[in-house]
Amino acid sequence: GSTTADPDYDPPRKLMQTWSPWQFHPSCVTNPLMYNWNQVLIRYCDGGYFAGDREEPVHAKGTTEDGDYVDTMLFYRGRYITEGVFQDLFDRGRFGSASDIVVSGCSSGGANVLAHLDYMRSRLLPSGARVVGLVDSG
Repeated sequence: GSTTADPDYDPPRKLMQTWSPWQFHPSCVTNPLMYNWNQVLIRYCDGGYFAGDREEPVHAKGTTEDGDYVDTMLFYRGRYITEGVFQDLFDRGRFGSASDIVVSGCSSGGANVLAHLDYMRSRLLPSGARVVGLVDSG
């Protein structure tokens, strides 16, 4: 792999085996290049492909197609989630020595890679690492 081995890190193999595009597959036959690299899976959770940077939430009111009244707060803070995840990886010592980094995504995650890879490379990732984007869909 491209990072220093971390004996305390055990990737979520069960998840990777149930939903496993080739680039995350733990088999050296299916994924000969990256099968033993450290992997980080960030679940999609913000509703805006991790692009929002609002400090204050938006108050949303209205009705659904079923006629139900909705009164909620929307936060649009995806950029802060992304920055927090990368900072956590640095703080845990799992990122700083990386020589090769592949940022991948599918669906909204793919859109995030397309829209923000240059920002991630310049601000969030180790300066000496080779960084590429691998968009599965988006």
